[in-house]
Amino acid sequence: MLVPSQWNGQYTCPDDHTLQTFTMNVTRSGAFNTIASVDVNGAVIPMSGAYAIAYNVLTLHNDVPISRVYLSDNYTTVVLNAILANATYVSGTLIFSESNKAVNCSVSMTRTKGNYMYNGFSYVKDNERSLSSFCRNRNVLYTCSIT
Repeated sequence: MLVPSQWNGQYTCPDDHTLQTFTMNVTRSGAFNTIASVDVNGAVIPMSGAYAIAYNVLTLHNDVPISRVYLSDNYTTVVLNAILANATYVSGTLIFSESNKAVNCSVSMTRTKGNYMYNGFSYVKDNERSLSSFCRNRNVLYTCSIT
């Protein structure tokens, strides 16, 4: 359901109340081997973790140190804990941390690209509206799904 896919997201942290946008690309998905990259203002952060299909839970952590500076705090680690509400929407928490402090930030993402299946054939579509139109034109909505 996650591979390959592109997500546009945003998060807000309680310490600075700034809305930050980002793009996440998932390139591999598995119970213990999910790989993604997150682009925040041109800085690409490789992330890895797990996707629990049975619970639709995604957990990723940064693979290289990051730098999120707020006041005197320099957060070097980030963890994404999220639930896939449906095939095109994710919400959860980003946890930025340093050695003795952490900040929990609310995050949400909308799927912008991904693979779609129709009668066993895979198609790439750009968004959920594209999928709905794709399925409706075939008059067999129940055979369409996002993979």
